[in-house]
Amino acid sequence: MTNSLTENNVLYYDQGLTDDYFAPFALTDYFLNLTQERQQPILHFWQLPATFILGMKDARLPNLKDGLQVLKKYQLQPLVRNAGGLGVMNDTGILNISLFLPNPQKQIAIDDAYQVMTSLMQQAFNTPERPIDAYEIVHSYCPGKFDLSIHGLKIAGIAQRRVKEGIAIMLYLSVTGNQWQRGSIVREFYQACLKEDFGTNGYPAVDPSSMTNIDLTVATCKEQVLKTLRQLTQKPLDASTLPPLLAKPAIKEILAAKKVQMRQRNADLNQLIQEVYHD
Repeated sequence: MTNSLTENNVLYYDQGLTDDYFAPFALTDYFLNLTQERQQPILHFWQLPATFILGMKDARLPNLKDGLQVLKKYQLQPLVRNAGGLGVMNDTGILNISLFLPNPQKQIAIDDAYQVMTSLMQQAFNTPERPIDAYEIVHSYCPGKFDLSIHGLKIAGIAQRRVKEGIAIMLYLSVTGNQWQRGSIVREFYQACLKEDFGTNGYPAVDPSSMTNIDLTVATCKEQVLKTLRQLTQKPLDASTLPPLLAKPAIKEILAAKKVQMRQRNADLNQLIQEVYHD
């Protein structure tokens, strides 16, 4: 476990389920700056209702309008996030866990940062009956080198964002709900966007049977992550600092400005959404 995680108390913020779709991404930007400023790690839990989060590469898909017709059929809210990777589903059965680390002199390598989150998840959830492995599940949605899986079926994916001397390691965890349906929708989305080129050009040939849930509750997952962090750091988590800080007018203005940036990032997509969802 990196020194950046163990030297100082971890600040902890549970945003819960929000239908302010851009709010978690605004907080991601803010926490990236804050982890550098305070030289403290930050843990952020968040959830969105039925949403399809596109990666920046997805925003360049051919026939994207056809893909949005699929998302409309399933009553999903599309948006483009401000980090790399490909499309992921969000709903009340998906828990997003973001860990922010100060990275003085950029000492933490990319794979080492991924390993911090991987180790945290393995220590939180690994059991003899439920071994957590880390390797790419090729036919999952948003596949990557540090996919987390149980018996070869993906339960979580990890993305990373770096700004100056701060790192955001962002994980989505399929906790409960119909994961087969989630995978089927993502497959249908890419098929609509790519037609005969489905599964090419760096876009996954999604197979719904390649993914599963961890089959706990969201509350239990949060408790186990928090318990593991306390054990790893040998320090209490600081849940009292961030809520009053985020309530300050000056910080609210910063977050509002970051949400404006997200709206601007989504401007082209929103134009298509207007055409498809409100025709």
